[in-house]
Amino acid sequence: MAIVNEVVNSLIPQYMTNSLSPFVDFRTVGYGDTVKFDIKPRTLYVVSRGGQGERVSFRQKSYKGNLILTPEEHLVTVFVDMASVLAKKEDLADFIRLAVISIEREMTVDAIKALNEGLSTTNNYPTQFIETGAFSAQTAIKLAQRVQAYNYGAKPVFMGSAAALSKVLPDYSAGFRMEVAGADGSVRIMKDFYGYELIELTQIPSGNNFGMLLDDNTLYVVSPSVDKVVKGVMSPTLTNGNQFYDNADITSNFTLRRLWNFAFISAGYAGKYTITA
Repeated sequence: MAIVNEVVNSLIPQYMTNSLSPFVDFRTVGYGDTVKFDIKPRTLYVVSRGGQGERVSFRQKSYKGNLILTPEEHLVTVFVDMASVLAKKEDLADFIRLAVISIEREMTVDAIKALNEGLSTTNNYPTQFIETGAFSAQTAIKLAQRVQAYNYGAKPVFMGSAAALSKVLPDYSAGFRMEVAGADGSVRIMKDFYGYELIELTQIPSGNNFGMLLDDNTLYVVSPSVDKVVKGVMSPTLTNGNQFYDNADITSNFTLRRLWNFAFISAGYAGKYTITA
């Protein structure tokens, strides 16, 4: 089980850092630790007209905010019977794989949930950064421009599932055409949309009636270079179990504990475009 612990601790941080890097500022800490995120102010200074010889002018000062993010415990418990182990009918590698995938899924669910809840008008997020309606190239460009302008010129990217990004196409009035070679043709998501990059978020299962977690009609507009809109923290895995002969049916329990948490808070602005048709 020490091997299991080390494998899980090495695989999960690498996966989460890569898959959520466009919008999550992800930190790993020791067990029992918390993380303090410093949030820079969004507002600019007022530039006023001055006069010659002034000794005192209108003074301004901005203050950083902060967020204390505490990892919350999550666990998964499995069991195995001694007869299967002795008969070599169960493989430890299968358990590691399923445990890692299960934890990865739950962490991604919490990260996406924090993103969606943050970019919601019910949470008083500015409605100017929320768009709903049939896809329009002009609307998408204007939303990206607004996000860029209020992030001090940092160019944003469009994020979403492959199905959502497939709807990002130039307006037909611009004369957009696509030619696909029959011998070795391929249709791909646009890499660049009027100067804005498109980044695919890997779809994950919702666990409910074979549904998907990411909405295939939602585009997110974020500026990763300014500040990630979601903050995440994770601490190492803890494990515990019991001996086979502790239970009458000679089964052994194994519990995997992982602590993490995500919160929507950022010094930058983000946008959300829900496509209805």
